[in-house]
This record gives sequence, structure tokens and C-alpha cells, in this order.
Amino acid sequence: MTRLVAAFAFSAFVVGCSSTPPLKPDPVDVSGVVLLPNGQPAKDVTLNIFPTSANQTPGAAQLKADGKFSMKLIPGSYTFAFEGKDAALKAVPKTYHSNDADHKFEVPSAGQPGATIQLQN
Repeated sequence: MTRLVAAFAFSAFVVGCSSTPPLKPDPVDVSGVVLLPNGQPAKDVTLNIFPTSANQTPGAAQLKADGKFSMKLIPGSYTFAFEGKDAALKAVPKTYHSNDADHKFEVPSAGQPGATIQLQN
């Protein structure tokens, strides 16, 4: 009888401790344009998107000559920064060269087509 109780207790412990990690939401399409403070498109730099919660994933996109980008991201709040070669990165204000909590980017659950990221001096 003692063995039966021990086996039952062990199986209850094993079943109680097993769990499936929560699944991340599906990514959605995000696209838009990055504009410099003068209204011209940012180009030849990489837009880096940083997650603000554990269920998100980072993203990156090389901006086209017209400043446009597209990627897939999990809905939620993000921050962003830029990287690139010296000449192209020089056009982007220095404050955007590193990740900062003030550089916010929101991705709604339906996606974000046509977003505009307007940089400020």
C-alpha cells in the first residue's frame, strides 16, 4: 500500500510540474517610411526594432532609397535605433544611433501598414 501511495504522489507531482510554455502571438506585417527632420527619407541605414517584452522578437530592415521598410513583428510596443556606414548614418540625428526608451514604435494586432517614423532634431 505504501508503494501505491508513493507512486500516486510521484505521478501527481510529475503531472503538476509539467507545463507548456506560452506561445508567442503570430507576427503581423509592418511597413512604412522613415523621414529625417527635414522631411526627406532616411536611406542606406538599417532600422533596428527592439522588443520591450519577452513575448516579442527584434526586427531589422535596410531602408530603401525612398526610406521605406517592411518586416514582420509581434504586436506590441517597441523601441528603435539606426545603424549604418558613416556617411549615411550622419544624416540621422545622433540621438537615434542608440536604443532609447523615448524612441517608441507601436505595432497593433492588425499590423501596421503605412507607418511613418518622423525623426526629430
